Amino acid sequence: MMIVGDEAAEYAAKTWKLQPTGAVKVASGICYAKAYFTSAEDADAAAKAVKGYVNGGWFHGMALGRVPGEDYTDAEGVRWHVVWY
Repeated sequence: MMIVGDEAAEYAAKTWKLQPTGAVKVASGICYAKAYFTSAEDADAAAKAVKGYVNGGWFHGMALGRVPGEDYTDAEGVRWHVVWY
């Protein structure tokens, strides 16, 4: 499931106690989820609040937070900074 816009910003505010300065998307999964921020500073702040490890699956035991190489630029040219949580 992917949430975007105001709903994703509200989720970020509740989950990581931050008010995003840019756009946010949140995608949930079984073993972990990902949050996508257009602001690197927002992504870094969310990553500091994340604790734990991936539970199960291919990435079992990998630390949550910022994952090198996960940030990407979409087809519209928007740079997204990714946080696993």
